[in-house]
Amino acid sequence: WDAATPIFIGTRHIGNVFTGQLFLDDEEPDHERFREQAKRYGFDEDAYMAAVGRVPHFSREKIDHVMRFYAGFAKLLSDLSYGNLKLARALAERERIEDSLRESEAHTKAVLAVVPDMMFLIGRDGAYRDVYAPKDAKLLVSREEIVSRNIRDFFTRDTVRTFENACDAAVRENQPSMMEYD
Repeated sequence: WDAATPIFIGTRHIGNVFTGQLFLDDEEPDHERFREQAKRYGFDEDAYMAAVGRVPHFSREKIDHVMRFYAGFAKLLSDLSYGNLKLARALAERERIEDSLRESEAHTKAVLAVVPDMMFLIGRDGAYRDVYAPKDAKLLVSREEIVSRNIRDFFTRDTVRTFENACDAAVRENQPSMMEYD
């Protein structure tokens, strides 16, 4: 007897785990059949029959137990392999997204480099997130100092309200918002 357990990765069958050459305890091997095989294939009959005599005998219960183990082992291999496959695909997708992000960032920087005006990225909380200024722009304070601050640090309460109203309108209408201030 031989016994086999299939191995799947996801839903794809990729192979089998075989255990074998065994006899069942409750069956007597057909020695005459094995002698005929030795003759048919040109094997040394005495050596072949000695090898048949060394084949282990197991109970059906033992074989069932072993096959349950191999089935669990095959499932573990399958799950690990499938998990690794999904991880590899996710990592490849992440790399593709990072490359796309780098391209987009380079494009954005190139566009911003030719814009003649200063631009400030301000969060809804009034915190400066980023500053874009032409190389020859004369900022009153460094970019790093601006990004670490809030509009309330630089403007009057009325001007801050004007900023907040412009930001609210931009979000509400999903459109750029213009504003004037002193």
